[in-house]
Amino acid sequence: MIQCLKQKAKERPDKRRVNKVNEPQPPHLEQPARLPPIRVEESSFSQDMQWLLERGVQFADVAFFAGDSGKELGWAHAAVLCAVSPYFRQLLLGPKSRERPQSRCICRERDGGPHSLLSTWDGGIIDDMPRPDGHTVGRLSRLVVKDPLLCLCLWETLMFLYRGSVLPAHRAVLVARCDVMAAMFSGKYAEARSRVVPIHGVSSDTFLSFLEYLYTDTCCPASVLQAMAVLVCAEMYQVKRLQHLCEVCVCAYLQSMPSRELASTGISVIRLLRRAKCHNAEQLYVWLLHFIANNYLIFSHKADFLELSEEERDHVERLRWPSRGYLQELSEYQQRRRKLRKSRCTVM
Repeated sequence: MIQCLKQKAKERPDKRRVNKVNEPQPPHLEQPARLPPIRVEESSFSQDMQWLLERGVQFADVAFFAGDSGKELGWAHAAVLCAVSPYFRQLLLGPKSRERPQSRCICRERDGGPHSLLSTWDGGIIDDMPRPDGHTVGRLSRLVVKDPLLCLCLWETLMFLYRGSVLPAHRAVLVARCDVMAAMFSGKYAEARSRVVPIHGVSSDTFLSFLEYLYTDTCCPASVLQAMAVLVCAEMYQVKRLQHLCEVCVCAYLQSMPSRELASTGISVIRLLRRAKCHNAEQLYVWLLHFIANNYLIFSHKADFLELSEEERDHVERLRWPSRGYLQELSEYQQRRRKLRKSRCTVM
C-alpha cells in the first residue's frame, strides 16, 4: 500500500507538467519607453557676477580711492559688498543695519546738476575704519556714490510694485543676470528713469521666486502650478536656464505621483501641455507627450484628453503603453483560459 502511494506521488509532477504545457502562455509585456531627459543650461552665475565687477560701472555705487595718492582703485556695488561682508555692512549702513539703513557717506553733488544714476558723488573721508574684530584695513579714503537714492537707502535701489505689494531689488544684480532687464534699465525706456517699476502678467509670489533665482541661481517651486507660473515669468524675461529648471521641477512632481493620485488629481496634464507649447517650453512639451503615452490608460479616460490635437493624439497612440497589440493578445489569452477551464469542468 505504501509503495503504491509513493509511486502515485512520483507520477503527479509529470501530470502537472503535461497540464502546464497545454495551458496558453500569457503575452509578454514590454517596459514603457524611457521619458526624454530635460537638459538644463549650465549656470552663468559666476560669469554674470564677473561681468558686474568688470563692466557694470554704470550701475556701480561705490568707488575706492587710495588714501595718499587719491588714485581710483576700482568700483563696486554696495548691495554685493553688504551682502557678503559684515565690515562693509557696518561701514555703509551703520551699526543698526537691521533697521532702515542710513548711509554714513556725507554726499554732495560735484557739478551741481540734477540727481541721476550717472551723477558722481563724493563721500566724506573715512580713514582706518576698524573691523568688528578690531583690525584695520588700511585707508579707505573715499566712497563715490553715483545714485543719490543710495544715500538714503543703499538696499532699495529699485522697487517692483504689484497691487500694493512692494518688492525691493537692485538694478546692478538685475542687469547682470537678465538681458531683458539690462535693456530695460540701460536704454531709453521709462524703467531706466524710474525707481518704481510696475509688474504685469505675473503674481507677486511668482515674481518673488523669479527674483530669488536671479539672486541665488536656484529655484524651488512648491508645486506643479507654481513651477509653471515661474516658467511663464522666465519665458517673459527670456531667462532660459530658469525655464529649464522649472521644466525639471514639473517633471519631478508628476513622476513622483502614484497612479491612483495621478488619476484623481485636479491638475490637468493636458492643459500643462498646452501651456508648455504656448510658452516655448519645447522640452517639457515633448516630455509631457511621452508621459501621457506611458500612462495612456489613465489619461485616455479623462474628459480633457479630447483637447489633444490630431497630430498629438497620433503621437500618443504610437507611443502608448500598453500597446494595442499587447491588449489584443491579452484579451485572446484570457478567452483561451476561460475555454480551457470550461472544458476541464465538463470532463470532471
